Amino acid sequence: MPGSAVSDTYEVALDRVTRALETVLDGYGGSAQLLLEVCAGQGQTIGDTFEELADIIHSAWRRPAGGSLLGYLPSLNAGFDVTTPSGLADETIDRFGTIVGFDRLKAVHANDSKTPLGARVGPPRNVGAGFIGEEAFERMLHEPFLRNFARGCWRYPETKKRDRMWRTFRDFHRLAGMPELPSTATGVDPE
Repeated sequence: MPGSAVSDTYEVALDRVTRALETVLDGYGGSAQLLLEVCAGQGQTIGDTFEELADIIHSAWRRPAGGSLLGYLPSLNAGFDVTTPSGLADETIDRFGTIVGFDRLKAVHANDSKTPLGARVGPPRNVGAGFIGEEAFERMLHEPFLRNFARGCWRYPETKKRDRMWRTFRDFHRLAGMPELPSTATGVDPE
């Protein structure tokens, strides 16, 4: 979540978030990038529209030290209908490119949602098990622009989380029409 206005104005909150991000990035010379995504919009959150996300990114990063990721779950909860063809292509992808900029898009964060479109709160569900649904994820995985970003998976040392992520990764492979993966991550080289 990029930040919260609490009881301040948007401008004051934007300045606070910008200064905090600059502090984090000051003097950093590594290759990792800090990525932000639009958030679900609960409470006094700032960063729940592409306009606000763009304000934060363009204010905090005057150099290419960071960018954005496109998150399906928070986008849905913030009111972007990623479940329909026009909602994904026009409302989400095209608007993101126009407002935030495709040059800032570095990754896609894919979770399903326990809550419906515009709920303003974003608890996650496994892919295909929530309000986004398998059909929408299949469409996303076949969207030409997004295919380049649908290749990542987190690594968890804990067995329970690792197994859950492996099931999600297998679902992505199936929905994208890719070769089937083993049923468990046991014996699979995570590199």
